[in-house]
Amino acid sequence: MNYIFLSLLLCSFCSLASTSNISVRNLNQLQNSANSVLFAAQDSHSYFFALDADYENQGFRVAATAWHEKRDGQASEHKLELAEFLYDFSIADWQLSLGKKKVDWGVGYGFRPLDLFSPIDPLAINTAVAAGTWQLSADWFSSDGTWTTLCNQSQAFYKVAGQQQDKSLGCGARYYGYFDQWELQGLAHYDQDMKLRFGGSALSVLNDNLEVHASILWQHTYLGAQFTPPELTATEFVNPVESLWQQGALQSLMGVNFSTSYGVTLIAEYWFDGRSPSKNQWKNMIKGLDAQVATRASNPLSRHYIAAQQQLFSSQNLFKNNLMLHARYSYNNWRPELTLLLNPDDLGLSVNAKMNYIWPNGHAAQLGLKRYLGPADSIYKQLDFDTTAYAGFTLVF
Repeated sequence: MNYIFLSLLLCSFCSLASTSNISVRNLNQLQNSANSVLFAAQDSHSYFFALDADYENQGFRVAATAWHEKRDGQASEHKLELAEFLYDFSIADWQLSLGKKKVDWGVGYGFRPLDLFSPIDPLAINTAVAAGTWQLSADWFSSDGTWTTLCNQSQAFYKVAGQQQDKSLGCGARYYGYFDQWELQGLAHYDQDMKLRFGGSALSVLNDNLEVHASILWQHTYLGAQFTPPELTATEFVNPVESLWQQGALQSLMGVNFSTSYGVTLIAEYWFDGRSPSKNQWKNMIKGLDAQVATRASNPLSRHYIAAQQQLFSSQNLFKNNLMLHARYSYNNWRPELTLLLNPDDLGLSVNAKMNYIWPNGHAAQLGLKRYLGPADSIYKQLDFDTTAYAGFTLVF
């Protein structure tokens, strides 16, 4: 029945085939269980299949994705998602946009602090088509820059018990300009839940090989996890991890991009995310696991604490300090890639190696391996899977 439903969803795009861009994506994953105390997982296989379609005509744009996913031991999931639905038009010197639209003002490869309204994880193996939020925006272009004002929805990345939170409404403004080889922007946005957010970015191409970029964002209010070490001798169930609206968080990123004429590109970035759990929170949580495991068979409190502490893994970045190195090489149709992400506080390391083959017409295939390394008490070693092998393809029509 699920396959029939998916076929009907995909066929809904057939009438657009002559005037739209259509792509088909597939990703298969084999995941090896890390035997984590927190996440009871077994070796698993999953596959993901999606059809993306977009259509544009005289200022009108619509983009949608129909996808189907199946994981061992779980029911199939399928969904039709409207990614964008908007109309662009002009009034006098203003360029206006009304509808559902993806707005991303970020600079950066591994993390984009200024992707404010519907953020995604750029380093995820399966990066979904970025869905927008409903908005009304107006751009005014001058000789040296652009002024933007908008009122829109914002979708927080953080999830509570695996569920996305309701979108909130806000308004803001941004200025983007080009000054003496520097691209600069500044922005401010006020939201009913996240309150005031303001920040900016800078980017410059210093020569034919070297580019530098940086961005910063301060957020008055954010939804995040707060951990309190639990007591196994307590007389009642207490949730050790609470999802609370907290005040004052800084996000920042600095990076360099070095490219050569031989097809080699190196990107190094450091970023800080003040919304993430602190080093002490992680240390106290991991430290208490041994006692909880030792008593979980006889003490229901231990089982409760182990399950509840999974919520600590819901932030956009697991840790505050992040160091990333990305390398890729382009040779004819081949493009191998390697991405390393290090937590300098506990020396946990994420390694993602991938081989891409891209045909001239846009079709692509990929084969990769992602693995988490580090000490036994590192954050990465608490995850459900430590190794993921994956293969997939993209067909463009």
